[in-house]
Amino acid sequence: MTTPEIKWRTPWRAIQFEWEIPGVQRRLDYEITSRHPLSGKGALAIGRRIDNDDILVVLNDGRYANVHLVWGREEPFPVKYPDWFAYGTLQDFEAAMNEDAQDYSDK
Repeated sequence: MTTPEIKWRTPWRAIQFEWEIPGVQRRLDYEITSRHPLSGKGALAIGRRIDNDDILVVLNDGRYANVHLVWGREEPFPVKYPDWFAYGTLQDFEAAMNEDAQDYSDK
């Protein structure tokens, strides 16, 4: 799957380092258990926030979603965690990213 060119704004950035790409994807795959709503949706990690554990994923159906990775060993609520929500289109994510950038610069 090819991803479109995104003009990233802080606090978001591309998952770009060679060592980082497989590690974040592996963690995402580990946390999305068979009972999680994103199971089987082909979530591909493409971006992350620099100030928390949120990552941007693109799903098989072309939707973009935010997944808040837990980074815990065993999660007691595999249906609920990791927490996530769908942005929808790339334009929806970009609008949310612009709001995040404004909020981040106000801190």
